[in-house]
Amino acid sequence: MCNKLTSDPIVFWTSIIAISTVLYMVYTIRMWKSMVEQVKLNRQIFEFSNRPFLGISEFTVHFTSEGFLNPFFRYSNFGNIPARKVKLKIEYFLNSKRVFLHELELPNSFPKEKAIWGDSIESELTQKQLSSSDAFSFSIILLYTGVMNTIYSTREILQYDYKADSFVAVESEWN
Repeated sequence: MCNKLTSDPIVFWTSIIAISTVLYMVYTIRMWKSMVEQVKLNRQIFEFSNRPFLGISEFTVHFTSEGFLNPFFRYSNFGNIPARKVKLKIEYFLNSKRVFLHELELPNSFPKEKAIWGDSIESELTQKQLSSSDAFSFSIILLYTGVMNTIYSTREILQYDYKADSFVAVESEWN
């Protein structure tokens, strides 16, 4: 008995075309999935390259003669587009207990622009109340918007070093 598949040329070539079509369809689906992943990656690269990045470059705190905290810091936009709707949140901690929160809006920050912020904050904490055994730290959070109203943030936690009489960055995060 002869095999009908190999003896009839029409059946043979039809089978080859059917198998090729299935293989082509599998290849096309895999190529489409790969293209979708590539588009996602390109979008992430574009968003990461074309966004504002606010960073804090200097931070100091002085106490006024009235006993108020007077924080001062410099920040810059290291990104490629302006940071809009910039909000500043400052909170300080004494022995891991949150003592005060200060919020305000800052002006828009343009790329490569360096800005300064300093203000007296009324607080119950005075320099005399601090001792070298106290853990004194600040948390500075900058919230800002970029392309398509995406909200980004920069957060710095600074711990006071009594020996150096200055603040040291303990933790930094951007998103």
